[in-house]
Amino acid sequence: MILKLCMEGIDSQTRETLWLVYVEDMSCAQAAMVMGVSTKKIDYLLDRGKKRLRTELEKEGVSHAHE
Repeated sequence: MILKLCMEGIDSQTRETLWLVYVEDMSCAQAAMVMGVSTKKIDYLLDRGKKRLRTELEKEGVSHAHE
């Protein structure tokens, strides 16, 4: 429930990237093809998304969010 709330605080493109790679278990190349962007963009979105998600989780009192 907390994760869902935290994901809502992330922009849709970054949220979709996190979902495709970590939930759907796609490679960066597969996610890039689905989203119509470069793999470099996927790498950027994943980095930004993990940082943003960590921040959102910490706001909700979840510490020790893995990097």
